[in-house]
Amino acid sequence: MKLEYILAGLLSFGPNNGYELKRILDREWRFFRKAVHLSQLYRTLNVMEKQGWVTSVVTTREKSPDLRTYTLTDEGFKVLKDWLTADQSECGFRFQDRTFVSKVYFMGILDDPEIIIKQLENELGFRLSQIEKHRDRERYLEVLDDRFNIAEDGMRFFSDLVHNYGTGAMDQYIDWLTTTIEEIKRRHSLSD
Repeated sequence: MKLEYILAGLLSFGPNNGYELKRILDREWRFFRKAVHLSQLYRTLNVMEKQGWVTSVVTTREKSPDLRTYTLTDEGFKVLKDWLTADQSECGFRFQDRTFVSKVYFMGILDDPEIIIKQLENELGFRLSQIEKHRDRERYLEVLDDRFNIAEDGMRFFSDLVHNYGTGAMDQYIDWLTTTIEEIKRRHSLSD
């Protein structure tokens, strides 16, 4: 997921400075992405400003460093909305990359439950098709090099543990998507 979209989403809530944006990322996005260094954050904001997505104003302060405050432009808001409503038909194969969940974080910006539900249902459909194709696939592990005395039954045991973890994580994600869709429909009095 690109940092630009997350910053645009955060700035859609109102103008902010780099230090505060970093604090929000460190607090709210801890489980979605690795920590962002201030230098990376400012480089990204500078690129966004050159692209016309944000503007900035510097406030001179007497006993503190100057403070640069960034504001999302109409163009930046349009780019953000385009990202949120982009066709999900090319979903990332790995649901763990959290790009889609990052979009969900900002979907309240859209204020259109039908578009939001469509995005969620597309993601759900893609993940269900992955399960159908891959869940019951033949899994085969064979130790072919006996020089290292690797116990094949031990390798299968640990392979199964990891497979079961992935299966459980996918099932939990499917449950979350399903519950989220139902909750949005209930909240907006929509039916199937």
